[in-house]
Amino acid sequence: MLKRIKLVILVFLVILLCGCGVGSVKVNNPLTENEIINYVQNEIYRETGDETRVSIINKEKLSVCTAWFDGCVRYQTVEGGHWYEVEIINKSNNEIIGKGKYRDGYIKYDKQYTNGKSESAHSFTSNYKEQKGLFLIKNEFINALNEKFNKYHIYNDVSNDTGYDIFINSSNYDDINDLLLKFKNTVIKYRDIAYTSYSVYIYKDENVFNNTNFDLYKNGHEYYGGQSYGKDMIEQYTGKEVIRIGGGKDFNYELFTSNGASAANTNDEYIDYNTFEYLVFWYNAEPNSFVGYNTPSMQIFGVK
Repeated sequence: MLKRIKLVILVFLVILLCGCGVGSVKVNNPLTENEIINYVQNEIYRETGDETRVSIINKEKLSVCTAWFDGCVRYQTVEGGHWYEVEIINKSNNEIIGKGKYRDGYIKYDKQYTNGKSESAHSFTSNYKEQKGLFLIKNEFINALNEKFNKYHIYNDVSNDTGYDIFINSSNYDDINDLLLKFKNTVIKYRDIAYTSYSVYIYKDENVFNNTNFDLYKNGHEYYGGQSYGKDMIEQYTGKEVIRIGGGKDFNYELFTSNGASAANTNDEYIDYNTFEYLVFWYNAEPNSFVGYNTPSMQIFGVK
């Protein structure tokens, strides 16, 4: 292992000392800023059918990789080339906002290439389509919530840019199950534009729900990517001790109506729910939770 590390260091130093790379890199037919804006608008319209307002919010000199050894080991500046960060706003709805990057095309000149040069076209990427999908998903979530729930909270997940966290108060299994079915249908419908994970925190105790500052959830954090974990979040926005006392697949009727007691004889982790101040049922799902043998999960947390 040590020999390999020494070899890598040696090769890396050789590359740096010999100046490996290419002779030069120059921009190829750059667009003006107005032309870039028009190009982005046309690309978004082609992809989504949306009319948008586009503005350039950042411009930097463009550098490209010209030498590799187990990864890029040298970047060279593209003479006259730039990359641009753009903001893309739906003309009909200012809440749908995306970001994108446009990079100038360039030509690398060096004897290693046929005819002494290698051309790369301009490029453009954006998250506008995904952001539109997330907006539509959130709207459908809110519409579903408004059908049965007077009070609720919905936030973007603190560790997942494409996730949502919903907090509701109810002990009515049928109402909650109907809501979860609507959520399922929504995320499956839009999965090809925005792959969304979501967590539903279910409080049976109305007094506890009304006296919890759920806005503190937004200050929470996780030490990993992906959807945040219910136990971690409850501890952070309440400052209380939280213990998992049970769980199962999907939104299990027996577990929910018995507060976990239905599994007391088969689940070693179960603790009598009466020993806690209150319970939070945490339901977690994503589009792939409904594919094949996969299922969403529900966990029960005791809070004290």
